[in-house]
Amino acid sequence: MKQEKKLQGKVGIMGGTFDPIHIGHLILAEQACAQFKLDRILFMPTSHPPHKDGQAVTEAALRRDMVLAAIRGNGRVLYSDMELKREGVTYTSDTLAQLKEEYPNTEFYFIMGADSLFTVDTWHMPQEIFDRAVVLAANRMDMPGDQLHEQIDYLRERFGGRIGLIEMPDIAVSSRQVRRLCAQGKPFRYFVPEAVYDYILEHCLYRAEEPQEEEEEDEGVMKPDRLMIKEKLRHKLGIGRFEHTMGVAYTAACLAMRYGADMEDAELAGLLHDCAKQYDNETLLKRAAKYGLQVSDAERRNPSLLHAKVGAYLAEHKYDVEKQEILDAIRFHTTGRPGMSLLEKIVYVADYIEPRRFKAPNLKKIRELAFLDLDRTVYEIMWDTLEYLKTAPGSIDDTTKAACDYYRALYEAARRNEHEPA
Repeated sequence: MKQEKKLQGKVGIMGGTFDPIHIGHLILAEQACAQFKLDRILFMPTSHPPHKDGQAVTEAALRRDMVLAAIRGNGRVLYSDMELKREGVTYTSDTLAQLKEEYPNTEFYFIMGADSLFTVDTWHMPQEIFDRAVVLAANRMDMPGDQLHEQIDYLRERFGGRIGLIEMPDIAVSSRQVRRLCAQGKPFRYFVPEAVYDYILEHCLYRAEEPQEEEEEDEGVMKPDRLMIKEKLRHKLGIGRFEHTMGVAYTAACLAMRYGADMEDAELAGLLHDCAKQYDNETLLKRAAKYGLQVSDAERRNPSLLHAKVGAYLAEHKYDVEKQEILDAIRFHTTGRPGMSLLEKIVYVADYIEPRRFKAPNLKKIRELAFLDLDRTVYEIMWDTLEYLKTAPGSIDDTTKAACDYYRALYEAARRNEHEPA
């Protein structure tokens, strides 16, 4: 049967680098076919994706061979080298324009992850994408539904987009994860189809992606991928919360520079300090119980406080943070505690003074003080916070009161020393 006959009817397009193709890609294609009654799925590896400018991508011929190995024997799934043959950067809008020109009577469905719905309006000529294809997005279980549907409404209004959601099982696998496991010599067999697994081993792929020397310099602790974390948070958090998160990460790095702390640790703690903020109170209580976290009386009265403890758990178990100092900075960024580490104080202060804050009392004074005296800044913030919380009885955590007493004592001792004669 000729290719043009196979591309009649309703055809889904699976694009991407497929570096390597994994089981998640195949399950997504299968679910798209079943749920939207597609006649064919077209797997189309990308040559030079614009979102990976400057990043190394495995040789096209190797990625092509892995895709062909993965889909072999499935008559409903086809392969296309259209984008691999195109010179320069590969744009989805150009691909769809070419497909519609060659197959004007075919209805195309462009398949993407739900995360991409939040960035597709920044792609090259997004209107052309929505004009030429129905967009199908994988609806992940960890994606907040209200934000996702708000984004869909926005895209429909702005572009007249036809958008559908593919209900997907919660499969935590990515191409980057496969590459990382392979580079570390860890098992990855069932993350990819058996033929792809054999191909990776036969061609010794991905072994040198993350050199052992880097891990030795970090005493065996692998640094989390900040770009991946930012991308996830941008989709999980609302726009305002994400902007706040980026402000805290930036401010924490600046304070770390001022006080001699590790700037990368400070930035990472700032990025993840609110990573559980998207959950409502009921969900936070359920998550705390599920993760075996202790819940104080104040947290039961005001469950929103739990986003710090739950966030620290997620940072460790979902975002691969291993350093205890970073986890503690996330855990105590809301309440503080007596005797905080330098990093804990930095994140606590950064959360209060980041550039987009404007409602907090004495903000101008505290911002100036933050780069002069960190301990006094912590005390001033805690004092103002406790004064504010007095208007909401029962919402003050004992840890915050203890921390305020601790830093008030430090502040008063420092003042006495200033006035004592030499």
